[in-house]
Amino acid sequence: MYRSELEPNIMHLCCSFRLCYTQKFIFSVITVILLSLPAWTWAHPHAWIDLRVTVMANEAGELTGLYQEWLFDPYYSQIVLEDVGSEVKGANEEAWLAAIAARILENLADYRYFTTLELEGEPIVDISPGASVMTAEQDRLRLSFEVLLDKPRSLAASRFSYAIADPTFYIEMLHEESKDAIRTDALAPACQIKIQPPNPSLAQMAQAAALGMNETGDPDLGRHFAEWVHMQCE
Repeated sequence: MYRSELEPNIMHLCCSFRLCYTQKFIFSVITVILLSLPAWTWAHPHAWIDLRVTVMANEAGELTGLYQEWLFDPYYSQIVLEDVGSEVKGANEEAWLAAIAARILENLADYRYFTTLELEGEPIVDISPGASVMTAEQDRLRLSFEVLLDKPRSLAASRFSYAIADPTFYIEMLHEESKDAIRTDALAPACQIKIQPPNPSLAQMAQAAALGMNETGDPDLGRHFAEWVHMQCE
């Protein structure tokens, strides 16, 4: 899932939405829309993050939070280093990257760290950041951090769901395509995991395509392009 170009072509845009498996007529309609726009408006998303998530639990096997790993695409990694990196200082590279991670999480606080949690359909509102680390992997940055619940939750005979998404859809955030993308080893009950792919309407896809880099649309646009992970536990 290596993405190195700022402005993907039409097929890349379709694939970035993970909707290439949909009917061919959708792609045809989007193609017509995009071809009617100036090239610089071929827009949201402008950055991509691949996700890994580990479900955290206490000794009793109760849910305590999510350990998230965000792997930025190469271009966005460079932007973060230049923009956020110029605002913080560190005695060495490790300290500098740690300062960048802290500043990013500080900026994400008002957006609940792009994380939505639900237990039996009810939102889990009170969350806070835990330990964090930023590492450089060749030309990509990886931000790893904890999102902690205010108190442990039992998942026995319960359905737990989460979504991680930029609400503006400036950044597309999807789980990486690997068997380790979601780990639940620490949970006491056995849980079945289902990933619900994004299912935006044609109008929502067109809206995203029409937004330039410095433009914003529906503040909740990103939720239509979010993956939901559902865990049904025994």
